[in-house]
Amino acid sequence: MTPANQLRIKQNLGERRVRMIALFEAIQEFLTYLKVEVNRSGETIKGYEKDLSQFHRYYLSQWKVEPFVDEIETHHLRTFLRYLSEEKNYKTNSIIRMIATFRSFFRFLEREEYIQKNPSNRLQAPKKPESIPKYLTKEEIERLLSVINQDKDKGKRIYTIIQTLRYTGLRISELTNLKIEDVNFEEASITVWHGKGDKYRIMSRSKESSSKKSIENSPVRVILYAP
Repeated sequence: MTPANQLRIKQNLGERRVRMIALFEAIQEFLTYLKVEVNRSGETIKGYEKDLSQFHRYYLSQWKVEPFVDEIETHHLRTFLRYLSEEKNYKTNSIIRMIATFRSFFRFLEREEYIQKNPSNRLQAPKKPESIPKYLTKEEIERLLSVINQDKDKGKRIYTIIQTLRYTGLRISELTNLKIEDVNFEEASITVWHGKGDKYRIMSRSKESSSKKSIENSPVRVILYAP
């Protein structure tokens, strides 16, 4: 390690003391912190490493010098984000993720007293684009159901799952978390709980579904009791 990259102490006029560290070393220290102290998953750590290493390479290519972290300013981050958006064609969600990475990284540096001002505080994340829900037409659902082999238990299970989603409007996560006590077979309804159980909504099976199958043989009952 060269003397220029070693930790140093500096005293700015009228400002508190900060420990100086090069960006490359700060990234490594941050990743170690995520692994040892925060116990983040390997995939999460790889994501942070990828984002910060990309910024490090960009900084070196643009300004031709290895920066100390307290030399990084908001305009450096904005220039990098603009590069990702305009030249690398990053989507909005990827830009939002990168900003989240910066915020976590610089909060860590602030807490460790490597920086006096957090350059990520002035970054504004773009709004997420409104996504148009994708859905299957009635004909597409019928074609999907027609190719399922119901002679086997697995086929019956898949068939009833699709029918339940179709006729109740449940989300997949709600369906997989269903409990037997959440289903009222006499009234043909399902109670869907949210969060810690303090909120719920009641889903009723459609008339079309009820007319085709009895309550006792409803798709919900098959799913709940299927092996």
